Amino acid sequence: MRSFLGRAVGIFLIGLFLVGFIGLAATETFVNKTGHDVYGIRVTFSTKVTIIRHDYVFPDQDPASGRSVEFTFSGGKLHKFKRFTIVWIPGTAEVVDYEWLEEEVTAPPQEKTEAPPEQEAQPAGPSLPDSNTPPILYGDDYPGPDEPVYQPKPDEEIWLTDLEGHGDIYDNDGIRINYAPGFDKSKVTKINVYRNGVYMRFLPEKFDVLTNAQMKTFDGNPMEHSPASAHTDHAITSSTSTPLITCGSYLWILKKTVKSGFRWHPKELWAEVGAVFGIHRWLIYDDIIEYLKLLKRAGFTGVSLDMNYYMMTPYDNRVFELKTIDPKISTWNMRTPSPAELEEMLKAISEVGLDAHVR
Repeated sequence: MRSFLGRAVGIFLIGLFLVGFIGLAATETFVNKTGHDVYGIRVTFSTKVTIIRHDYVFPDQDPASGRSVEFTFSGGKLHKFKRFTIVWIPGTAEVVDYEWLEEEVTAPPQEKTEAPPEQEAQPAGPSLPDSNTPPILYGDDYPGPDEPVYQPKPDEEIWLTDLEGHGDIYDNDGIRINYAPGFDKSKVTKINVYRNGVYMRFLPEKFDVLTNAQMKTFDGNPMEHSPASAHTDHAITSSTSTPLITCGSYLWILKKTVKSGFRWHPKELWAEVGAVFGIHRWLIYDDIIEYLKLLKRAGFTGVSLDMNYYMMTPYDNRVFELKTIDPKISTWNMRTPSPAELEEMLKAISEVGLDAHVR
């Protein structure tokens, strides 16, 4: 493990694209025209694909990972005329059939276990630490000298490690591209690196190592919303990408998470859900409850609501409520929520057990 060059906090997923032939991702949006609610969708493709994104209205995917010619998405409810979108690779594959599921998909029966007395059973998934955990940055739990070196599988031809060959890569190290003995590197014509889905255009066309300094360098690309900088202590937080490695007609799909030895545990975690009217415009009360439950399962402790008020100019001294939609005033087709709408939203937040902040 390399020496710590700066406290770069967060998780950084780096995508390495070795380009010879790349099948671009494809997308498809399905509209529920059944005339009633549906509880899932089964999609069949012309060849095996990998799902890289899908709308969270159906959070459960089967199979959950890997390649298949058929995927089922369920675990939610889609109202009539609402949409569901999926994205897959390779883009050469096509949707050949799909079927809406008109009944809820239930998991296989399992042995029931009762929750402890006077304690609500908690859903599986990420959650905040104990409420007594202080809101501080803590850690420095980087591996020591006994960290094992990664041992590639017999059939692996390309794999990623840190500079010393460890399988776990941390934010104080670089990324090495490793090739199996006998692999013909001349097949690799170009290496593209994507950070948070944005092409790192300042890198050379070919390399074997992505250095720590390069990992934390930004060239001012407007897609990254970060000013140009070459600070090796630049914080990299919540970046995601899917690496595709291709040579000729072969495709490798690898995923490597660059970890941090530091963690941030806030005592409170607030979700900004935007304008109250926007929520009521698209969701019924039961859907609002389900949405808020998802936020709670994700570890949020409160919800921040926006009350929209308007001015005719940026320098106007008159602020007013917009009680009806007026595109000449609000191009987003929004208005000020009524007291009844705000009261219902606050009721839903309280019912789920979250705190509320109206601003």
